[in-house]
Amino acid sequence: MIDLPSQLPEHLVAAGAGRRLVLHAMHSVVDWLAFAVWEDGRLVRSLSLSPDSGIIENIGEPLPFELPYWAGDRPADIVPWPDEEEEPYWGVRHLG
Repeated sequence: MIDLPSQLPEHLVAAGAGRRLVLHAMHSVVDWLAFAVWEDGRLVRSLSLSPDSGIIENIGEPLPFELPYWAGDRPADIVPWPDEEEEPYWGVRHLG
């Protein structure tokens, strides 16, 4: 269910009855982010995405804080890996 926040087990959603329940998960190695919001047990927003997988889940209307990102007003900065300009090392050196 981690990739699909909307599938949080019902007993956990039920524990938030009468309140706002927020799920937030991320994995920095793959730049994956997911979050979901339930209001009194009803899912109102779920988003899960990563650069490699794209949008995994997108349920409900974007929340106000999301709008500048969806509009492209806050593009991600691309930070190159160290030595990215160098030729990759494939384990074999070519002599000659």
